[in-house]
Amino acid sequence: WKRFQNLEFLSLKNEHLKEVPIGIGYLYKLKVLDLSGNEMSRLPSFMKKMKNLEEVYLNDEVNLNVSQSISILRRLPKLKSLHLENDHLKSFPANIFKLKYLENLYLNNNEINSLPTNLKLPNNLKMIDLKTNELGELIDKENRFGKGIIIKF
Repeated sequence: WKRFQNLEFLSLKNEHLKEVPIGIGYLYKLKVLDLSGNEMSRLPSFMKKMKNLEEVYLNDEVNLNVSQSISILRRLPKLKSLHLENDHLKSFPANIFKLKYLENLYLNNNEINSLPTNLKLPNNLKMIDLKTNELGELIDKENRFGKGIIIKF
């Protein structure tokens, strides 16, 4: 992994990984990391040191402890986009907005059936994608969380 220190994009999509390879921690210039479609239950603590990550894909991760993952990802000052698509989430992740630099949140294709009412939103948040969830008629499609944040249905 040390040979790839200048790598900015890495996809380990659908590799059936049970854990993130420790060598990824040496990729200090990495901006985009796709770990979708694996069999991980948690993110390793060394990911806190990957300070240049801007976008993380954790799609199709049905065993992932989202709360624990957010506690790791919240240490990344450049994280702007998080993908938690098709993860069979039944509720809106309670601590998701501890990701204070987040601009785009993708929660589409889950099983979310309600939205929390008392959210403290990050100042940078611009978009939440909730398409293909189980929200039904609970929300007007023109609804916004405030602060000009667009919710896509």
